[in-house]
Amino acid sequence: MKTAAHRVVTAPDRSERPAPHAPRRRPVVLIAAIATLGLLLATVVAVEELRLRDRDATIATMAPATTLVGAPLADGPHDVRIFMVGAQQTPAMIAVDDEVIFTEDEAVGAAIEDGVNPAEARALYGNEYGYYFRNTDPGWRIVPVSPGATVVLETFAPVQGNLQGSPVSLERFGRIYNGTAASTHHFRWQHYEVVVEGGEIVSIRELNLMA
Repeated sequence: MKTAAHRVVTAPDRSERPAPHAPRRRPVVLIAAIATLGLLLATVVAVEELRLRDRDATIATMAPATTLVGAPLADGPHDVRIFMVGAQQTPAMIAVDDEVIFTEDEAVGAAIEDGVNPAEARALYGNEYGYYFRNTDPGWRIVPVSPGATVVLETFAPVQGNLQGSPVSLERFGRIYNGTAASTHHFRWQHYEVVVEGGEIVSIRELNLMA
């Protein structure tokens, strides 16, 4: 007896199937690249314009500021106010305003010479606690400080209620002067004597005018 033969048809394996045709790529990548390049160029141009504008603004700001810098200090002692201490830079620099300090009768005479009413001058400066400060040059002096400069602060370390000169390093003076502690604020308002040798400051001493 013959049996019917059954033909088994199997589906081809996926790996044997022909891959469908890929759709044709549009030039999207090229367009995106061109757009990105254009944006980059625009950014570079904008940054360059800002840089030039900032440079011009800086120059314009610095131009009048240079007129505030006075002539270098001559060698010798000077009474000054200190307005900047750059102890960490190389070379160390400080900015000072040169002045002349007069006391008692000399203070009265100098004040009258500078136009202060005589009665007012005698009332303000005609006593042992009266000091008159003459400053004929508004320019600050930016002076390098010798690496071996000495610094003495009169009001830094009171001993039993009395003031005593305290030697400190230039670096420590910079930290004190530029610090935020309430106890050190007055150092920015004090008067100092500096000694210049060879165009460099070799000594800084706080003046305790009320001693």
